[in-house]
Amino acid sequence: MPENLMDRLEFSYESIGASSYLIIKTGLREEILDYQVSMTGCNNIERLVQYSLKGINGYAFCYYNITSKLALSFFLKRRRLLRNEFVKLVADIMRTIADSAGYLLSDSGFLLDPDYVFINPENLEIAMVYVPVNVDGDTCKEFRDFLRKLILQLADIDENGSDNFLQRILAFVKNDLFNLSDFLKLLDGMLYNDEAVEAESCAREDEPLAVKVERINAGSGKKIGNKRANIAAMVLLSQLLIAAMVLLVVKYIRLPGGNSAVNYLALILIVIAIDIIILKNTLQGVKFNINTGIRNDTDDKMPSDAFAGAGDLKIQEAENHLNGKPAASCNTVLLGSIKTGFPVLKSRNSTEMEDIIINKPDFIIGRLKEQADFVSESAAVGKIHAQIINRNGTWFVKDLNSVNGTFVNDGRITSNTEHQLKDGDIVAFANCNYIFEDRCT
Repeated sequence: MPENLMDRLEFSYESIGASSYLIIKTGLREEILDYQVSMTGCNNIERLVQYSLKGINGYAFCYYNITSKLALSFFLKRRRLLRNEFVKLVADIMRTIADSAGYLLSDSGFLLDPDYVFINPENLEIAMVYVPVNVDGDTCKEFRDFLRKLILQLADIDENGSDNFLQRILAFVKNDLFNLSDFLKLLDGMLYNDEAVEAESCAREDEPLAVKVERINAGSGKKIGNKRANIAAMVLLSQLLIAAMVLLVVKYIRLPGGNSAVNYLALILIVIAIDIIILKNTLQGVKFNINTGIRNDTDDKMPSDAFAGAGDLKIQEAENHLNGKPAASCNTVLLGSIKTGFPVLKSRNSTEMEDIIINKPDFIIGRLKEQADFVSESAAVGKIHAQIINRNGTWFVKDLNSVNGTFVNDGRITSNTEHQLKDGDIVAFANCNYIFEDRCT
């Protein structure tokens, strides 16, 4: 974003009804381009945040509806992007700027700032803010700076693959002959022309871990089955050979001594001993699973090493304490008021609704399982509804442009604004009500 534009505008947020708004206030002498307002208002321009214009006391206020959207800077802190996700995100930004010329919009009017580029966390659709004022700026330079910031500072990007796509992007951006149209062609080539090669090279890497484990276990099962079949064949063959030897000796060979029955009995005992030794050596190291008819469900629920970690054990231990179930230990556990160190949002709706244990300093509440730290079952709660933050021992709550809002002590708080929480405060996410208990105090 051009630096002079930031000096000319004021930014704030407001929640009105079921909507959250980014409000941009222009200066008294700022000229609003009416034809651009008409173009953006009359056309449903793809990937553009819809806005309305109000004039108050000589100032112009642009109300941008950002309900259910997140600032790109916030989103990138909590979500790792795959190769094609990042390339498509950048391509969508580029395409929005390129398509603006068809609506007589200036490419310098877009706010190329990660705080004012918005994204839908569910489908990763971009929504850009356009300001209908006169702006003199170098869009190529602004975009190159914006892209460098994304790659080098903000975005966590999965670089697995053989095409070195980030290096290719950065090399193109550094080129003195950089232009937006050629860069968009490069991105489209990465998305479509390289798609088959990328899919083939990354098929195993993108395979879900559970599928990999299942495939490995299936292969191991086949190997074990083949090994046991070979061993069974060897055992059967050895028994047949020993029986044939005994019959041959009894029929054709006369043993020395007068009592032939005793001699043959001794021979049979020797053969049995040899047979036992052979069976023992053959079956050594082979494990047989005997089905007793009793299934241990606990074993099925235990995570494998691929999913277990030190962090899981710590969280489980904390949960045991919170539920009044002391972890298994040789030491005696002192019952009573135990400080967990974690604040809790205790449910007021019903005993069936789960309490929320805020066990990290940056905690997200919402319905989107991939990004929320606490997943709500209420349909009234937003996909990414609210954030709870700890700053130097003080807790704050921030609404993240939710439809139904976040309330503290029955008052709706402004979205994107941190509101301090105190012990005993009543907090509501849409229709889900809680009491905030700061157990550290």
